[in-house]
Amino acid sequence: MATMTVARRVVVITEKAIERILLEEILKLGAKGYNCTYCFGKGEHGIVEDPFTGPEHGCVRIEIVTSETVANAIMDYLHRDTLQHYPITSFMDNVQVDARDTFYR
Repeated sequence: MATMTVARRVVVITEKAIERILLEEILKLGAKGYNCTYCFGKGEHGIVEDPFTGPEHGCVRIEIVTSETVANAIMDYLHRDTLQHYPITSFMDNVQVDARDTFYR
């Protein structure tokens, strides 16, 4: 039976326009990897439409499983003044990971 331990999952939903910038910074802050899913939705800022592909592909959902220290650094980065011009939804929660895995440390 696997021994589980707690890691942090950070989820960021934003415009595809800043995807590359965010991913580069997330890696610089210490994350070892991420997963991206293209999505659409409606919130405070309305539906974001990509002029070439429509609303179905206007946003990206980025998920990072990492340590508490890196997760906190990512959340701090997302609230800097330079990113306040973009609609960003972000949250962090605890997830159970196999203690033998090292991808999140």
